[in-house]
Formats: sequence, structure tokens, C-alpha cells
Amino acid sequence: MEYLGIQLLSTGTTCNDMTPEQMATNVNCSSPERHTRSYDYMEGGDVRVRRLFCRTQWYMRIDKRGKVKGTREANNNYSILEIRTVAVGIVAIKGVESEYFLAMNKSGRLYGKKVCNEDCNFIELIEENHYNTYASAKWTHKGKEMFVTLNHKGVPMKA
Repeated sequence: MEYLGIQLLSTGTTCNDMTPEQMATNVNCSSPERHTRSYDYMEGGDVRVRRLFCRTQWYMRIDKRGKVKGTREANNNYSILEIRTVAVGIVAIKGVESEYFLAMNKSGRLYGKKVCNEDCNFIELIEENHYNTYASAKWTHKGKEMFVTLNHKGVPMKA
């Protein structure tokens, strides 16, 4: 399966020092500037607050009912996400506003879940093209990874 990467967008030059509340009101949240890469978070316990921007020009969002889809609105509060390190290379992604975790079921469907479990764990790969990819840490399809992706209409794609 071909996948589309998700780009981590900095929500400001000091994004690691900002609370989610500060980020929601930050006028620079849509800035496409990349933050300086730090790999400290891969050691565990770190929480990064970001917007995930797909190559198909959509920001990923998790709404108040846990529905996952894309938005073109750069300042949509439901697109502010916490990326929490679970283990080295494994993250859980949580909507700051909705308080739902991004989850993937065994058929590759993305949805929001209030309580984090194995369906909410994703392998984070840092790609050379400035995009990060997220694949389910639990599920595969015919032995291949299932990636978090949005199609050209902003709808999550299944494997």
C-alpha cells in the first residue's frame, strides 16, 4: 500500500514550552516552519503538542465525538494534538480539545477513543522528506504496516 506521510508542524518556535491552552490562542499555530529536530522524546515520557499536516494538504483533527478527519482550517482547535511517547519509537496521539486518542482498528479504520489502549499505539518513523509517518503498532494487513493517512478529500484511508 502506498502511504502519504504526515508532516509535524511546529505551533511556534517555542512550542515545547507552551501549554495546550497557550497553543490554542497562539497566532503562529499554522506556521509551516519546522522545529529544530530533537530526538530526546524517543527516550520515553515526552509530550509534544503539534498539528499533523498530511501531504494531501489536510490537517488531521479529532472532533468532540471522536471522529477523525481532515480540516483545511489551520487554526481549528480540534487539530491540536499531543504526541505522547509510549516507548522508543512508539507514540500515542491525543486531541487536546476533544480529549480522544487516535486509534486504529484491525481493518485499518481510524477513530477516536477516550481510553488509551494498544489500538492507540503508533510506530513513528522520521522520514528524510520532512514528513513523519505513523503506522499501527498492533495491526498489519497481509503482513504490511497500516499507516495513518488522509485522502484528497480529508477522509481517513483504510488499508
